[in-house]
Amino acid sequence: MFYMGFFMKSFFFVFLLIFASAQTVFSEGGKKCQCNGKNLMVPTHSVIKLVKVGTSLGKMNTAGYVTLLNKKDYPISLSAVSFENPAEGFCESIEIHTHELKGDRAEMKKVDALTIPAKKSLQLKSGGDHIMFMKLKRDLMANEEVNLILRVTWDHQGEKGSKDIRTTFKVLSPEAIDAVQGKSTEGCDCE
Repeated sequence: MFYMGFFMKSFFFVFLLIFASAQTVFSEGGKKCQCNGKNLMVPTHSVIKLVKVGTSLGKMNTAGYVTLLNKKDYPISLSAVSFENPAEGFCESIEIHTHELKGDRAEMKKVDALTIPAKKSLQLKSGGDHIMFMKLKRDLMANEEVNLILRVTWDHQGEKGSKDIRTTFKVLSPEAIDAVQGKSTEGCDCE
């Protein structure tokens, strides 16, 4: 009887592992993507670059990076970023930026929105698309957590909509951000 109970428990555990694995989709690059559930979009690896304002209060900016996985069958757009609690805001404004090549150099450019293709991911990263925190009001602390709202919009077959997705960003050094971004889900697809 003991062996039968042990066997059944082992079988159930193996079944759970297989079921959990079935919930994860692997892209061609071998990266895991969580595509189950009803979420519109999944933000991962949400970080803000650590900078010290010092005497440059109101003049310094910093950037935020995140990987956004669109789980829908149609494109969606990141159209705004705001503080969950505006009283805790550490900067005057938040903008969405991209980089444009001008001759032989890249320049940052403010954009109204960034599109995330259907069933694909978009990585906001240094040297590419990113969130810009303008005119810092105070120093940021390493490992500080910042609660932000990502506004996602869509226009699909005549249906327009929007949704606010709350996520926590962590303030990290540039070196730590490089390590985190190396583990991102860029290129990750849902099936």
